[in-house]
Amino acid sequence: MRLKWIRCEVDEEKKVAFSAAQEIWRDLEGCPGFLGQILLDISPLTEESTASGCF
Repeated sequence: MRLKWIRCEVDEEKKVAFSAAQEIWRDLEGCPGFLGQILLDISPLTEESTASGCF
């Protein structure tokens, strides 16, 4: 099993486009061996955290 952790910071004006691009990875949900993906967004400007995932 492999685990990959990616942390990135996205400019506020690019967050919608970034989120839409990340949704493409949802297509892997049906692939053998794919267990899931968790997207964690921590915004330093608003100090709000959101998490979403597909398993």
